Amino acid sequence: MNPKSVLITGANRGIGLEFVKQFLPLKPTYLFATCRNPDAASDLQELQKTNSNIHILKYDVSKHADHDELAKSVSDILKDQGLNLLVNNAGVLTRISALNDVTAEMMMNDYNTNCIGPLLCAKALMPLLEKAAEDCKDTPVSCSRAAIINISTKVASIADNAKGGIYPYRASKVALNMVSKNLSIEFGSKGILIALLHPGHVKTDMGVAGNTTTLESVSGMMKCMDSFTEQDQATFRDFKNEIIPW
Repeated sequence: MNPKSVLITGANRGIGLEFVKQFLPLKPTYLFATCRNPDAASDLQELQKTNSNIHILKYDVSKHADHDELAKSVSDILKDQGLNLLVNNAGVLTRISALNDVTAEMMMNDYNTNCIGPLLCAKALMPLLEKAAEDCKDTPVSCSRAAIINISTKVASIADNAKGGIYPYRASKVALNMVSKNLSIEFGSKGILIALLHPGHVKTDMGVAGNTTTLESVSGMMKCMDSFTEQDQATFRDFKNEIIPW
């Protein structure tokens, strides 16, 4: 896998930050790391000091006005080049398990961040992804040519749901899965790969009781991404490269 340009959302901590670290050895010319508050992203700032290819951009996936601003900032840096890889990692988890505790606000908050945000991010950046796909048309469909990797979760699998609960998170990620399938149908013929990855139950601020480290999770997802071909269009896999049932 050798994408010339990569954009990772929610890159200031946890899985997103680990993605930045693991993409650095691949030496992309442009490594865009987005977060809501760049001034407070001390770990990213430290990485940027010794890696001039890192561009830290202010971006809140839940704010609809930010999507076009992000696209403009990325386009201004890339100039006449396209974007090879978008990793939609930013997300939110509302831990509500009982129906009596669910509110409309909780449902809308998770849906806005976990589904609408990634969708509108893809919409804003799609012209750059299409350009990359066209400019690299001699490269097989892959994460090196043009791709969107949406970070989903196994708890969005309807077939796998045996415990119930976490209504806002489950429902919003199911919606993300459907959005990803739609995108693959609309843009797959243009050479753009769309796939979903489950990072595992990771030890982060979002997954306190996780049993997988960010290093293990992202290493596994990077291997998946490196192996993806046109045959993996619209697939839903975990970080161990195992298919997750819809």
